[in-house]
Amino acid sequence: MHELLSAFLIEFTENSIIMQTRVLVVDDEPDCRNILKLLLIQNSYHVDSAADGVEALKVIENYQPHIVITDVTMPRMDGIELAGKMSMLNMDIPAIICSGGDLEELEERTNGNQLICNIIKKPVERAALLRAIENAIDNTA
Repeated sequence: MHELLSAFLIEFTENSIIMQTRVLVVDDEPDCRNILKLLLIQNSYHVDSAADGVEALKVIENYQPHIVITDVTMPRMDGIELAGKMSMLNMDIPAIICSGGDLEELEERTNGNQLICNIIKKPVERAALLRAIENAIDNTA
């Protein structure tokens, strides 16, 4: 009985941590944004979204996410600019960048921004995204 209770408490504690994690999804393509939101909600994350970097900065002030997942190419302010602004404003929020482009070139463009903790290729694979979020949580905890 004691082992069963211990297993339950460990599972409950791990799920509680996930449920408290707030994620901001930033993408100018509504379908991509909604798919990511759905995937994250199905995995017990609290999710808000924005259509570009300018909107994301406003959402960050009110929503205070633990993690930002952003596309690179967007109007008004792209994902790299967003991460740069977050850094300049001392927003200590890890960012995961998603891109359909050349990842090596993207790594060069993002080199030096400490907030960018991972770059993921689009289309985003569920397991890769969830692993990137878990790593970001582990590294900021």
